[in-house]
Amino acid sequence: MSAVTIQIDVLGLRESMADLQRLRNALANRGPMHADMVVVLANYTREHLINDTHHATAEALGAMPTGHRAKIGKSPNAIEEKSDAQRAMLLIEANTGLGRAFHDIDIKMRGKFLVRAACAATYGKSPRDFPEGVLEFGMINQRYPGLVFAANHSPAYFFMRKVHQKQDRTLLPSDEGYAAKGREAARDYLVKVLRLLPT
Repeated sequence: MSAVTIQIDVLGLRESMADLQRLRNALANRGPMHADMVVVLANYTREHLINDTHHATAEALGAMPTGHRAKIGKSPNAIEEKSDAQRAMLLIEANTGLGRAFHDIDIKMRGKFLVRAACAATYGKSPRDFPEGVLEFGMINQRYPGLVFAANHSPAYFFMRKVHQKQDRTLLPSDEGYAAKGREAARDYLVKVLRLLPT
């Protein structure tokens, strides 16, 4: 009977331990990782807003979308990035209306009426955008007070005491989308720590 002897040398243990220590250090102080993550998440949010084609009100009126959310996505100040050792945070300005991604919103004005566009020609515009004499007070459908076009008395704006906007989670990326993008950013950071990519 013959015997075969196989010698196996385990190499690279020292290098592997050094890589493991770098990962431990990176996870012990997560501030730099969160700083990388928040940039990726902010850009992900901006891209979502710029590419958003969801314009239910404009479609219902047969109007051209105003591009409001795309403007928010392109604005350098509307989405603020903040991070520390505990978290990565996005702060979105309240006046963007994006809070509606998480809850219903009621808009009220004290002592004054709000206006809501009643046709495509007034969507995305204020009554002040029209020259004097184009609009006048009138009744819409012989029932609702508002502004009508003086030339033909067709509806221009409804008067509203309050505007209720229902929650619309699609205004921002989904929770699952944020989680996946966050995991991807964390993985990319740890790869940089291992120097597989330039730091």
